[in-house]
Amino acid sequence: MKNIIVLLILCMICLAGCGDNATRGRVVYRPRIPEENVEKAAAYITEWCEAANPKSDEEGEDLLEQAEETSMKLYGKKVIGVLMQDGYEFVPYDELGEYDKKRCDKFKNGQ
Repeated sequence: MKNIIVLLILCMICLAGCGDNATRGRVVYRPRIPEENVEKAAAYITEWCEAANPKSDEEGEDLLEQAEETSMKLYGKKVIGVLMQDGYEFVPYDELGEYDKKRCDKFKNGQ
């Protein structure tokens, strides 16, 4: 009985070390603002918020969210990457490991 327990523990240790280092997210295209457009996008958001009507019924958080979304559409470009399982964190292609880069390449080619 003792040998079986030791054998099971060794099998579990071996199986735990056999995983790949994939990010376990899904491959998607997401907009990202390139470095050369970051200042333009920030200025756009600032101007939008300054021009907002402070007496409107619109919530400030909603206004800021819409300004960010619009600046992303204006100054961003779509890049491929992995959207993590939490649904919020996006890792662009350049920052991925080899396994996930291969997944992205397959996704681009429609495989």
